[in-house]
Amino acid sequence: MEQIPQILSKGIFLDARGFFQEVAKDGDDIMNALGSIRQVNMSKSKKGTLRGIHAQTGMSKAMWVPYGAAQIVAVNLDVTSNDFGQVVTHHMTAGDGKIFWAPDNWGRGFLALEEGTIVTYACSDVYRPGLEFGVNPMTCGVSWDFKSISDVELLVSDKDRDAKHIGDLKK
Repeated sequence: MEQIPQILSKGIFLDARGFFQEVAKDGDDIMNALGSIRQVNMSKSKKGTLRGIHAQTGMSKAMWVPYGAAQIVAVNLDVTSNDFGQVVTHHMTAGDGKIFWAPDNWGRGFLALEEGTIVTYACSDVYRPGLEFGVNPMTCGVSWDFKSISDVELLVSDKDRDAKHIGDLKK
């Protein structure tokens, strides 16, 4: 049975100082989904930054937003899957208690909806450039929330802009 990305909710403790969130611990849904955490990454982005869509063979990821707001996206890039090209997307904000988990062979990315948005990733493997692949984020059927960033310029890296069209993965 194929796995699909999902939101794994975690408790948030709010008070006058802000919030506290336990992101993952041994035996919880996050750790069970990842198997183990081999690498943790964090990015800070300007409003209007579009990152992805990236995948690595053998790597699942859990993503959350500790600061700001983002549209988090996963796209099924498994060319052998009946659900190739399926898109799962969620809006996430700091303190919402959401952790977005996406399995192996699903490309991940996000659109930063606020200035200084931070997205953190817990990965089930270390980065291995030879196993990485991705697609141009504008070619994979994502309904990006460009309305929320209409006051700023869209920022996309050359790597992501020059990535393959999703249809080219099947060739």
